[in-house]
Amino acid sequence: MNSSLFIKLTHMKLFIRRSSRKPYLKTLIDWLESHGAKLDGVEPEDYGHNAGFGLRATKDLSKGDLVISIPRRCFMSTETARDSTISTLIEKDPMLKSMPNVALALHLLIEKNSPASFWEPYINVLPNYYSTVLYFSPADFDELKGK
Repeated sequence: MNSSLFIKLTHMKLFIRRSSRKPYLKTLIDWLESHGAKLDGVEPEDYGHNAGFGLRATKDLSKGDLVISIPRRCFMSTETARDSTISTLIEKDPMLKSMPNVALALHLLIEKNSPASFWEPYINVLPNYYSTVLYFSPADFDELKGK
């Protein structure tokens, strides 16, 4: 097994382990800036395993300051999925047509496995795991209600 990457499906969560996402952060920022993104007074910071990436202020900021601006073309979305190589499939497949989240997931998987993908700098810094309310148990929802 490759020591820098393994995939494990447990409790409906997909875990993808890399040695670290941090080395890819500069490439992401360079990619974003090359497409018109602006960061003013903040910089990305790795806050560790439990918190992940965030932004750290590099100067005093005031309420209302614009600190980050990212062009829409740098957002992977259902719109970019519809404009991608799977556009015809999305138009024809009833599930992809009615479930944009599935179309977006398919778009991400295809781009993840495409050599020299436009999205590579973004994909390389995605979290190693995540959870959504789709995976919540009834007990999880009760906890949110404060029971």
